[in-house]
Amino acid sequence: AEKPAGLLTISTGKTDAPTFFRMVSDYIKSSNPKSRLFIVHRLDREVSGAIVFAKSEEIKDKLQEEWQSFEKRYIALVEGRMREKAGRIENFLLENKAMVVYVADKNAASAKKAITNYSVIQESAKFSLVSIKIETGRKNQIRVAMKHIFHPIVGDTKYGSKDKILRRVCLHAYKLILTNPLTKKEMKFELEIPKDFKRLAK
Repeated sequence: AEKPAGLLTISTGKTDAPTFFRMVSDYIKSSNPKSRLFIVHRLDREVSGAIVFAKSEEIKDKLQEEWQSFEKRYIALVEGRMREKAGRIENFLLENKAMVVYVADKNAASAKKAITNYSVIQESAKFSLVSIKIETGRKNQIRVAMKHIFHPIVGDTKYGSKDKILRRVCLHAYKLILTNPLTKKEMKFELEIPKDFKRLAK
């Protein structure tokens, strides 16, 4: 399913705000009230894109066990033209009490390694459209990685952006390649790149 930006994936228990999980669950139950839905992974509230749900807890568990091995790609519109058109960013991340993730020393207690690969696919004078493949699934890792190399994601004021031209965080999960735990066959899901991202990077 494709989650829009600005919508919680699932309830945090701290708010009664609408969630994508509830919307999809209600839709499925409208045709079969006995249907159940299980969330396999999450996207940040500010991020749009592909989310995988399972219809049984067993399948959900199997997908989560293999999740790190699946291919996950994102599209980001970042500020500025990038000198290095492709690269691999390795960070060690921690989170402060304000729930802001930051780059820490690799020897810091509880620091988690994050690996983010990127390549520029289109650029304008002010923006770069970047394809991103993550090897780890840390909280806010892409957003922190782009800030760390001085090209924050457009609209991501939490992580250094000063440009709100599209009034959203310009990060979109557009491709997932995973293995069906029952059939063992590869499954590929791919969404369109937001047109506004491409327009600004021309």
